[in-house]
Amino acid sequence: MNVYLYKIYFWYKNSRPRALPQSIIPIFIAIAYASHKPGFSIPMSVLAIIGVVFAHLGANLFDDYFDNKKSKSDLRERLKHQGFRARIAKCPYLTSGKATEKELLTVASLFFIIGGIISIIIYLNRGEVILYFLLMTLILSLSYSASPVKLSYRGFGELIIAFMFGPLSMTGVYYSACGEINWSLLYVFIPIGFLVMNIIFVHSIMDMVPDKHVGKVTLAVIINNNYINLGLLILINLLPYIIIITGITLNIFQIYYFAVLLILPMSISLIYLMIHYIKDPNRKFTSIFLLGVTKDYKLSQRLGNEWFMLRWLLARNITIFFSFIIIILAIIFK
Repeated sequence: MNVYLYKIYFWYKNSRPRALPQSIIPIFIAIAYASHKPGFSIPMSVLAIIGVVFAHLGANLFDDYFDNKKSKSDLRERLKHQGFRARIAKCPYLTSGKATEKELLTVASLFFIIGGIISIIIYLNRGEVILYFLLMTLILSLSYSASPVKLSYRGFGELIIAFMFGPLSMTGVYYSACGEINWSLLYVFIPIGFLVMNIIFVHSIMDMVPDKHVGKVTLAVIINNNYINLGLLILINLLPYIIIITGITLNIFQIYYFAVLLILPMSISLIYLMIHYIKDPNRKFTSIFLLGVTKDYKLSQRLGNEWFMLRWLLARNITIFFSFIIIILAIIFK
């Protein structure tokens, strides 16, 4: 393989692209709604999608960089050897010596610069509003793990993720696609934010031990009670359905939006799995229908962390399937 192509693939692979569905699929909801507007533009929509991809992957790399600065990334491996239930090293490309912190910082910055250039192109076509979205995205992305703010170390990480991947990115993409803002769509964008937050909260519940050891104060760590965490998890899982149903009763959505309840059994399954994680963490479950026997899950079985991936993938797929239903409804019903 050409050395330059290998480097592109190397950094793409290590920027955690398996998390892209939680940002990409929801923004297709915004584009689906925008497609009915007279100012809708396919080129602006495509640019917005590319911009979100680079911003998301860049934020992932910055998160790795600042986490590694805080505590070396092989901590989870060391905790595992000490008998704690922890996943494998977060960024093995650093611990293995395949990349340096300086290279990581350079690539993360490059991803953000590309996202910024795309935002400027959209600004030239849509006006200054998009710059406010760019500024908020930049501030929140860097504040997530970077000193001195380090929001993800102070219990705000889950809320920041909910805002960024829900209302912020989806409203920004909607504006980029059609040149206007529709505040009533927050009845869709906020539920999606909660679903993405759910992915992170499931993650933080299962990562409480290593997070405590690195001083990362997630929402789960702040609560520091498995049963209260479980209660909050149930609420986060149910809120998206409650908000959509509220939108139906207020005549914001047509009755067809009850179709999102088709995903409710998946949410209940996740709650069930998390209950057993707290009560009997060593109990094994096999991959279930609608979770998908993915390459990631098969790899996790060989690595011995399927207990983590089973729940994480289900939380992610709830967001994906919920979003697909909304996309179909948004396309069919104006």
